Amino acid sequence: MRHMSIVMYFLLFFLMSTHAGAAEGVVIEPDVPTETKEMIEIIIDLKEDPLSIKEKNAEEQNETFDAATAEKERQDTAELFIEFLESENIVYTQLNEFEEVFNGFSLFIQADQIEMLTSLDFINIIQRSHVYEAVDNKDADPEEQFKAVHNEISALSTLGLTGKGVKIGVIDTGIDFHHPDLKHAYKGGANFVEDGRTSPLEGRNGVTSTHGTNVSGVIAGKGRVNGIAPNAAIYSYRALDNTNKGTTTSILNSLEQAAKDNVDIVNMSIGNKNNNPDTSLTKAINNTVLNGIVVVAASGNNGSSKETVGEPGTAALAITVGASHLINGKEYTAPFSSRGPVKTSLDIKPDVLAPGVSIFSTASRSTTGTTSYTNAYGTYDGTSLAAPYVAGVAALMLEQNASYTPEEVKARIMNTASAVTNAGVNDAGAGRVNPQAALNTTASALIKDSHQYEEEGKQKKHDYWNGSLNINRLKVGGEFKEDRTIQLRNYSAEPVTYSIKSEPIGSSALKLQTPSSVTLKGKETKEIPISFLSSFMDKGGYYQGYIHFQSSGKPAIRIPYGGVIEIGEDPINSFSAGAAVINGTKNLPLNWSLRSGYNPSLALLEKDTKKVLGQIPLRQGATSLSWDMIYNTPGGNKKISDGDYLLRLTGSAGSSSAIKDIPLKIYSVKPQVKIDKQTVQRNQISGQIISYFSQQKEADTSLTGSFELKQDGNRYESGNLAINKEGKFTINNKLRDGASELIIKVEDRAGNTVSYTAGILKEVEAYSLGDNGAGVGDLQAMLKKLGFDPNKDEKLIFGAHTENQIIELQKYYGLEVSGKADESVLKFMTNIVNGDFSSPSSTPEVIGFKQKLSHLGFGTFPDNPSQVYGSVTAGVVKDYQRFYNLKDNGIGDPVTLEHMERQWTLSLKIGDNSEEVRELKQNLTRLGHGSFPDRPSSAYGSVTSSVVKEFQERAGLRVSGTANSITLKEIDHLLSQAWKSGDSDPEITRLKIELTRLGYGNFPTKPSGVYGSVTTAVVKDFQRDQQLMVTGNIDRTTEKKMSELSEILFSIGASGSQEIVKIKQQLTQLGFGSFPANPSTVYGSVTASVVKEFQEYHRLEKSGEVTNRVIQLLDRDTNTFYQAGSASVEIRDIKIQLTKLGYGNFPSSPSQVYGRVTAGVVAEFQASKGLTVNGIVDSITYEALFG
Repeated sequence: MRHMSIVMYFLLFFLMSTHAGAAEGVVIEPDVPTETKEMIEIIIDLKEDPLSIKEKNAEEQNETFDAATAEKERQDTAELFIEFLESENIVYTQLNEFEEVFNGFSLFIQADQIEMLTSLDFINIIQRSHVYEAVDNKDADPEEQFKAVHNEISALSTLGLTGKGVKIGVIDTGIDFHHPDLKHAYKGGANFVEDGRTSPLEGRNGVTSTHGTNVSGVIAGKGRVNGIAPNAAIYSYRALDNTNKGTTTSILNSLEQAAKDNVDIVNMSIGNKNNNPDTSLTKAINNTVLNGIVVVAASGNNGSSKETVGEPGTAALAITVGASHLINGKEYTAPFSSRGPVKTSLDIKPDVLAPGVSIFSTASRSTTGTTSYTNAYGTYDGTSLAAPYVAGVAALMLEQNASYTPEEVKARIMNTASAVTNAGVNDAGAGRVNPQAALNTTASALIKDSHQYEEEGKQKKHDYWNGSLNINRLKVGGEFKEDRTIQLRNYSAEPVTYSIKSEPIGSSALKLQTPSSVTLKGKETKEIPISFLSSFMDKGGYYQGYIHFQSSGKPAIRIPYGGVIEIGEDPINSFSAGAAVINGTKNLPLNWSLRSGYNPSLALLEKDTKKVLGQIPLRQGATSLSWDMIYNTPGGNKKISDGDYLLRLTGSAGSSSAIKDIPLKIYSVKPQVKIDKQTVQRNQISGQIISYFSQQKEADTSLTGSFELKQDGNRYESGNLAINKEGKFTINNKLRDGASELIIKVEDRAGNTVSYTAGILKEVEAYSLGDNGAGVGDLQAMLKKLGFDPNKDEKLIFGAHTENQIIELQKYYGLEVSGKADESVLKFMTNIVNGDFSSPSSTPEVIGFKQKLSHLGFGTFPDNPSQVYGSVTAGVVKDYQRFYNLKDNGIGDPVTLEHMERQWTLSLKIGDNSEEVRELKQNLTRLGHGSFPDRPSSAYGSVTSSVVKEFQERAGLRVSGTANSITLKEIDHLLSQAWKSGDSDPEITRLKIELTRLGYGNFPTKPSGVYGSVTTAVVKDFQRDQQLMVTGNIDRTTEKKMSELSEILFSIGASGSQEIVKIKQQLTQLGFGSFPANPSTVYGSVTASVVKEFQEYHRLEKSGEVTNRVIQLLDRDTNTFYQAGSASVEIRDIKIQLTKLGYGNFPSSPSQVYGRVTAGVVAEFQASKGLTVNGIVDSITYEALFG
């Protein structure tokens, strides 16, 4: 053990004494084994950032950074870690320390000692070192893409950009730097494969790999291979061995060295299948980018399924590159190219595509099998070849302008990418890289994003600029809005105008709202607001698309967007106003409720244009407001005026918001009253209220009014106006003869009021034979409404027919018979027609009226009906009137009301106590309802009511629980029609034979005509099985059912029906016959014999004919849930019973699933009992199981 300094000793002693257990926040990743003696390689991520990142953060926050102190702390931590390993006798080897772009260690350690490290509170996460490999495939057919890439690189060379002065680090299998096309480019590197070598050279001395040489040729080849940046300097870091595999340690060492070598770009054409954005490697990559180095990573070759992109392509700040393939002039995503998104972060990956199919490049000498480089070339597929293509483009950009940050490089490459055919954003990112456009664009669009990562057991984030818009995961509800911004930068000195449009891919339910255009001055940077809108979306999922910026003569800019939408609750629970229409002088009550975390704001908008007029101030934390109609504008406070508006409530939480609009009309015009006639012959005043609500046909719900009638200053009549939707009203039968003063007061729901006064003169009113005119027409209309139809030939004429109808009316209602419609008759008719029990009306008395109708067996009103008398109620009243031969006018007139009262008196109901109640109970018991004693009580209580309800439901009557006349009549009818115990009749013999044929009972061939206890029991079984009222008596319903089941449907000679096909299939399913899967529609002798077998099995008459009873049993047994593929609680009982009887070996608490094992045990039981073996618990098997 090394000598430990006194300071370190006390530090270690303090560490161990204060952290005897696991330190807070230290995480061991789930894939790290901790219980074996195996030596495994782990990566230790420390809580503190590397010094370079600390310095950058301090600079951004305008804080002083003490580099010497920070370095001393880092060294102390490293020394403390090593002292801990040795003091605790931890078995370890190959310790590596990282400090440039990753702060931590890697080492091989005995697995069962890993948990000891959790006592060190400077450790953040312990991860397993992962394996990475080269990601390409050999391809022998260049085809179309070879020419296209060659032409594109040739065109780029005319720009005079070659990558000169740009240093590119290639982390790979190494490089054959003796290759004639690469020896000019290689400027340095290192070997981090543990094989004793220091040089990154491949292709010689036993290093047989070639992948790094392939990659380097794409970047900087010069000769037969034309690299995209032929004069760039290549720094090769060998991290992958001869098998094209490397570890996290070797790759971290490579990144560290690249940072020390001050490279400008790092290319990583390596990968694995770990779709995770938060690993030691991705953290190091992100830190590398933050330190000013562009990192380009291959997305991987894991295929076309979603979420297949792996490390290092999951690093948020890297430029992740997928492979494109040119076919017939169109770019596609290569089938092997890995797709996004990244699972936990939902980052859109890849960022771009580049040519990755049929790429001609350099190969190491070892691939030739000779000492010559003549054949050291090849054609390859893979995202490994696509990534260096983008790295080369980045080199040209940095040669063009060395001040570009990695974020700007990434954004320019993504912004200017070309569309890819049939690709979503996670197939192609922004599209296929367009080098010319990336180099020529004078503007770029960036979106501020944040990389989420875990530190000290907590989620943290780092903000960065990106070229794609990750919506991430949004839970939307109601009218939802998510606000984001795009930063548009104009690098040119000239102004530029871009049009903006969105292009959704797939569903357009998630709307994207953008300005239609934007203009930037020279060198100006502008924040462009955009919003994602959802309006009561009902389907979640991944939503994606592109945002396009276009300007004539300029390279277009495209931004991919995407994210997961989850359907949640509306953030706005409620928003209401005390009125939808109101006078502007009044205060308006407003109430709202928002979900926790959302803050409210209120705005006033024009209804038609939805232009925001101003804001309505709110107190903090308020959930209600008595609004005084004042709103705030930039020019000061304003009072609202008449018009149509929207009140908009916005609930905001960060960048998310939800809105709810409610319409508001400010209306301050008083209603006007218009009277049709001031001199009337009949007792009726009619008129109309003129207002906005009358025009909208809402007057019936928006206007309230009252009237008074006076003579000589004294009020003799008053009441409320019945106003219809057009504002019209009538006052019937209230006037006295002579002159009266009419006072009408009206208020609308906006709060506007009017008081109107007029003089009314009523002339004496009466009609008789020979009269004519409008008054006679009104009389005839009332006659018709009351059910006394006038002759159409006597329209407006009081003729003989009308006189006869008046006489009939007077007789029907018990009035004095005169044939004349004098004032008393007219008033009597008007009171009925306009009474409480005539449609339309609404009074509390209607509630009791409906309830009584229900108890008398009519209508389906709820127990607590409304007080509205409408068309439905009128229809029920007509049913009642027709049933009892009354005038069917649908009005609760005096005759109907009296009849209902009489029927109510005759009905037996809760609270009654009489011998009739006792008899009712006895009769119900005889019919199989209830279990009353032989001599029940005479009281009608809740039990009796429930038994009556049961009877009514079975008998198809209106269920009320009241034994009304209809119910009592049905009981008497059933009792008089039923065969019952004690009866004796030859007809009973026939019924017994019929029951036996249907499989019920076992009566002899010629049974007696006596109805005894055995017959009663068999009839009860039949009724129970057929879900009839179980009485043991053969009533008309039971006999009808017997007849229906006995009906013959098919016999020999029948054909052409698909029902015959179904019967054969069902018989085969149940183990009878062996018909083919698609049998014929012919019912022949074979079918008849199989049907006989089925009938015998079910103890039916063996006729060979298909009856309704046969169909019933076939359907019942084939549709039972006691067969394979079903699941139910009852199946457990079957398994328990089988085990109890010695069949199968089910556990004491078996599952609810009926699978193949259960079917096999059932088949075993059936075979042992001589039953038809079908593995289904049919009705006969069930009977055998349970007796």
